[in-house]
Amino acid sequence: MKKNLIIIAFVLCVSTVAFSNQTAVSSYLEGCNAYAKGDWNTAVFLLEKAKAYSDYDNPDTAYMLITAKIYSGDERTALQDC
Repeated sequence: MKKNLIIIAFVLCVSTVAFSNQTAVSSYLEGCNAYAKGDWNTAVFLLEKAKAYSDYDNPDTAYMLITAKIYSGDERTALQDC
């Protein structure tokens, strides 16, 4: 019984990590698409979501996020992000 609980806990942990990684990738890619289309508000939302994950907390994401905030008219938050 104890062995089964350990196996179940392991499977849940692995699936949670896999799901969160997929969420990060999806948010980043959709954010890049929105950025490329000039949909600044959507880009800001999705890139902020992606930046919450360590894989996408990098200068490239920060640049696109700050730029999208500037184009959307949110200069104050863009300045804070700098």
